[in-house]
Amino acid sequence: MKLDDDVADWLFAATGWWLRAFGPLEEECTLVLPTGEYFPGGGPEDILDAVVGHAGMEGWSFELCDESDLIMDDPMPNAPRPAFPVAVLEPEEPDEDDEPEAIPEGGPFPIPFTSEDAADPMMLVAVIARGVSHYLLQSAADEPPDGEEHREAFVELGTVLLGFGIFVANTAFRFHKFDDGGLHGWKASSHGELGEDALGYALALFVELGGVDERAALPHLRANPKAAYQWARGQLRGRRAADVARLREIVPVSTASGPYR
Repeated sequence: MKLDDDVADWLFAATGWWLRAFGPLEEECTLVLPTGEYFPGGGPEDILDAVVGHAGMEGWSFELCDESDLIMDDPMPNAPRPAFPVAVLEPEEPDEDDEPEAIPEGGPFPIPFTSEDAADPMMLVAVIARGVSHYLLQSAADEPPDGEEHREAFVELGTVLLGFGIFVANTAFRFHKFDDGGLHGWKASSHGELGEDALGYALALFVELGGVDERAALPHLRANPKAAYQWARGQLRGRRAADVARLREIVPVSTASGPYR
């Protein structure tokens, strides 16, 4: 695979903003793995507690909101889907009346999930980690440079920088088997906006900046994000090494420590 240079440029710029807003990564960050060591309990509340702890955000209050009954079934579950998700670089123009969602006063901050999410531990971790990243992003003193255009992409990148890159990369695009009466087959679904290639690249960037063992992620990544991750490793130590060096030199806007382990 080969990630478009425009996407890679955005990832470096967005990572730079994140590090200035919330502080640089520690020398030895925690890459959260999908194992019992990191998630000793299997219930949604157990996973929420684990995600908040691994994100270093124990001082925040969150609550899970089961929205299963509010989600309508896909009226055309067997309709063809795109083969691959597309990275977000040219999103639709936002409504001029749209404003960033205000953070609830004092919390707890709601994180919605569905029974379908709960049935897939990898997906549930990704959903909860995205929710945590969403509220952290909302707490930034300044808006991201792209404003509302790339807000969800910033949320996903933040999820990676909090240590949950394996989960968001593995769940960015999935095939699902369906059995509907006499119809049998597979349908595809995409989650998030960056896509597998960009998330694999972002995960490699987190590993490089955070001093994480580069081999730790490999056994846990699906084929496409793994290929993107391995390709990015070479890029970050080759033609993009100067960009990585600039990120290492970033000084946070405030002296307060960031949310990283």
